[in-house]
Amino acid sequence: MSPKYDNEEARKAGLAKAFLKFTELLVREHDLSLEVLSSSAGSDRMTAAKAARSLPPDYLMTPLEVGQTLGVSPKTLANLRSKGGHIPFTRTGRLIRYRHGDVLDYIRAGKCLSTSEKVSAP
Repeated sequence: MSPKYDNEEARKAGLAKAFLKFTELLVREHDLSLEVLSSSAGSDRMTAAKAARSLPPDYLMTPLEVGQTLGVSPKTLANLRSKGGHIPFTRTGRLIRYRHGDVLDYIRAGKCLSTSEKVSAP
C-alpha cells in the first residue's frame, strides 16, 4: 500500500527518496557504477551494454538482457536459437539463459574493419 501525501510536492519528494534508495541498492547489489544508471531513457541499449561489461563471464543473462545489450528483441533471439549456430544458450526447463562470456564472444566475432567485409556467423 502506498503512503498518503498531503500535496504533490510531498509525493514527488517521497518518490525521489524511494528512487535514490533503489538506485543505491542496485549499485551495491550488482556492483554497478552510477554512470550506468544515470543515462537517459533513450539510451537503454548503451546502458545495458555498459552494465553488461561489468558482469562476470559465467553470469547467466536472460533473453531480455541479451536483447538489450545487442539491440534486438527477445523474439529475434528466439528465432536465432531455432536456426542454431549463433549465441550458445542454456535451457533449464522452460528458462533460457545465455552466459555473459558467450555473448561477448559473439559480439567480438562479428567485429569488422570495413562495411564491405562479409561477417561470418560465429
